[in-house]
Amino acid sequence: MRARVLAAVLVVAGMAGISAQTPAAGPVYDVSILVGPAGQEAAYTGTTTFSVDAKGMVTGTMAIVSPTTVKANLAGWIEKGEWTFEYPYEMTDQGCMGVLEGTAKIPADKKVISGAVTIGGDCAPEPMNGTFTFTLQAKK
Repeated sequence: MRARVLAAVLVVAGMAGISAQTPAAGPVYDVSILVGPAGQEAAYTGTTTFSVDAKGMVTGTMAIVSPTTVKANLAGWIEKGEWTFEYPYEMTDQGCMGVLEGTAKIPADKKVISGAVTIGGDCAPEPMNGTFTFTLQAKK
């Protein structure tokens, strides 16, 4: 169950370049992903970067560190204030990969980004639904 829930967490990546890395320079967000059946949800936390180019294409690097390690490269596009994504993730501790897909509303200030995610692949043989929130870290 724990591996499946973790798999569900990795919301957020383009598999080429997934490695043991921390998010690249840029706006850094705290990540919280909640997945699992109602009343049995598990929280996964870490950090991510989130950038949007002039054409609305999203890039970034996500690193979940608790309760297990998940790596992903964010991908997708924003249209009419909504981010649509589908990207691979890797659970390095479990030695498996999967796919995160979903949507999120993107506010103009991009301070808090939240939405729904479905997690699938080898790490989650049965698709799992969850929610996620990216909260912009205060500048230090």
